[in-house]
Amino acid sequence: MKKKIYLFLVLCMAFLFAGCAEEIDLNEYLDVEYDGVSGYATARYEFDYVDLISDYEEIFGFDDDDLEDEDGEDFLEDMEDAIGGELNEDKNLKNGDELTFTWEVSAKKIEDKYKVKFEYTDVTMTVEDLDELEEVDAFAGVEVTFDGPSG
Repeated sequence: MKKKIYLFLVLCMAFLFAGCAEEIDLNEYLDVEYDGVSGYATARYEFDYVDLISDYEEIFGFDDDDLEDEDGEDFLEDMEDAIGGELNEDKNLKNGDELTFTWEVSAKKIEDKYKVKFEYTDVTMTVEDLDELEEVDAFAGVEVTFDGPSG
C-alpha cells in the first residue's frame, strides 16, 4: 500500500513539473541607449528578437536560418508583433532626466503554444554623462573697421 501511495505521489509531482513553463526574462534582450549633448540628446531602444529565439532554439524549434512555423507563418514577425514597448521620452534629453521603457507584451498565444512564460519589468534609468553645450561667442576675435571718407 505504501508503494502505491509513494508511486502516486511521484507521478503527481512529475505531472506538475512537466506542466511548468520555461521562464524567459525579456529584459536581458533589451538595450536602451541615449546620446547627444545635454538638452538635445535622443534615446532609442533595441530588442534583440533573433538572440532570444536563438537562445531558446530547443523550445521554439527554430534556428536562425528558418523561422517559419508549421503553418508557414514567420515566427520572427509574430514575436515582433507580440513583444515591444516604448520610451516615455526620446528627444531633448538632458542630464538628470529620468528615462523609462514600458513593456507592451501580448504574447499569450506564443506562451501557451510553446509552454513559456515571458517575465519583464519596466526599465528606469537616469540620463547622465552627456556633454554640456559650451557657449560660443561667434564674434570673438572679429574686429570691424571702416576706411574711407565719411558721409
